[in-house]
Amino acid sequence: MKLNKLTIGLVAAILVTLLSADYTHAQERHDIRLSWALGARGNYGLASHISLGYIGDLDNTPLEPTAGNTLWLTASLDYGYRVNEWFSVGASLAWTAGICNLYDSQTLKRWDTMHVDYISLMPIARFTWFRRDIVQLYSSVGATAGLEHWMHYLNNEQHTLRPYLSYDVKPIGIAVGGKWYGFAEAGYGARGIFNIGIGHRF
Repeated sequence: MKLNKLTIGLVAAILVTLLSADYTHAQERHDIRLSWALGARGNYGLASHISLGYIGDLDNTPLEPTAGNTLWLTASLDYGYRVNEWFSVGASLAWTAGICNLYDSQTLKRWDTMHVDYISLMPIARFTWFRRDIVQLYSSVGATAGLEHWMHYLNNEQHTLRPYLSYDVKPIGIAVGGKWYGFAEAGYGARGIFNIGIGHRF
């Protein structure tokens, strides 16, 4: 009789533990991340160069201007839904901006300023291949069509809009923490070459 009560008690304790664990995991299926990167990719996922480059020949100018150094900044806001312990799907809103000055090739005086924005909303999948306490190692991939916006300021502002292929591949990422955590990722694409950020699981 005592053995039966002990067995029932143990089974009940195990069931409560498992149900509590499942409930806890169910409450943490959602994941929101915010990340930043200095240095990004240019058009079609290529890494950005030190200059934006020069598009077109404004006002039939015979000499192509010289581009100065470009300041690049990338930010992304991600949402993920954890399908299971190892796999999640979601979306990433990524924005990359670059700005540089163009100089007259002969006088070296500033001739124009070029500004470009890359904006994309891409589906993204993330696979966690190592999990130990508060440390996770993972990889992610995503792809979509994005919007490219060029602007220059010569003879008033002029704008150019066109679609582009936006993708992002992160072979290696590390997240450290619990409900709130920090993370760093390295790879190639719309979300930066090396980005860091914070996240929240709920």
